[in-house]
Amino acid sequence: MMKRANTLHMENTTYDKCIELTNKFNYYVKDIKKKLDDFDNENRNFKKQISFLEDQKKEIYKRFDIYFKQLWKLVVELDAERQKSLLRRYNKEFKALFGESIEINWHIYSKPFGYSGDYVAMNYIFDYSGHNYLGKTSFQRLINNYTCNIPFAISNIARKNYLKTKILETINMNSAPRILSVGGGSMRELTELLEEGKIRKKTEIFCLDFEKKAISFVRKKISKLNPDCRKN
Repeated sequence: MMKRANTLHMENTTYDKCIELTNKFNYYVKDIKKKLDDFDNENRNFKKQISFLEDQKKEIYKRFDIYFKQLWKLVVELDAERQKSLLRRYNKEFKALFGESIEINWHIYSKPFGYSGDYVAMNYIFDYSGHNYLGKTSFQRLINNYTCNIPFAISNIARKNYLKTKILETINMNSAPRILSVGGGSMRELTELLEEGKIRKKTEIFCLDFEKKAISFVRKKISKLNPDCRKN
């Protein structure tokens, strides 16, 4: 009984630490939003807004990373019920800050089975990583950009670039190359190679994906390419 009581006490203490840490993060994010919104209101020039965001985001992202790292260390010590309780609290408290106006995050949040293989989410990552921004306000751009530059997102970009290299190697090594993309989603590896004019040999390309919208997307993407890119 004593051991069980100590365990419950430790979990309650950890839960309280999670709440305290999250409250501090909530205040910090709201301060950042106010700072960026104030700048936008005083400076309507898009280039000035982006320049200001570039100056600010390194320190902001560092604080974000520290918060998530600290929170994760605490959350994994909680039982499933307390984790669910925290999740309900986060959904309630942060929806106003990170709701529908944050396009990329909202799309990820809305996916019922996550986003690791979702072709729309992958396109977001490929298009808005680095110094590319999506959003009407600096705050929206900040959060969208942060999401597209976390380690998971960067690993997808590295994977895409690696596959582009291997595809070119395969094409150059074979007289009649045939490429099969299984669960390729947006097939960005292949469409980017076509756009860059790097596939100069007749190549058969097959795309297999369980999501019909992904196949339709790829077809539309290829149909819009310059005819010189598609003739091979």
